[in-house]
Amino acid sequence: MRNTITHVSVFGIAIVVVALVVIGCGRPQASTPQNQKLISSLRTAISAKKTVWLEKCEKILQDRRAEGKVADTEYDEFQAIIALAKKKQWKEAEQEVIRFQKAQRPIRPK
Repeated sequence: MRNTITHVSVFGIAIVVVALVVIGCGRPQASTPQNQKLISSLRTAISAKKTVWLEKCEKILQDRRAEGKVADTEYDEFQAIIALAKKKQWKEAEQEVIRFQKAQRPIRPK
């Protein structure tokens, strides 16, 4: 009886592990592929402490949002980082943009 319970438990765990691998258990991507280059541009503007470049990134973000190419959560991430940089909190903004950039998952070509 005890061996049967152990086998059932191991089998159940194996099914859960396989399901997680097949379905995926990571959090959804925070930025769409078309906006990942904007993250890099924003990081460059922040690391260089160039407000002109920062404003250009913000303009691109606003244009893309108007075109429906930026999700609300994605927009909020960008805006929070831009707000830090506008307050000259360059170090904090850089930490956040790096965190945002690292949160992205590579996109497999179709």
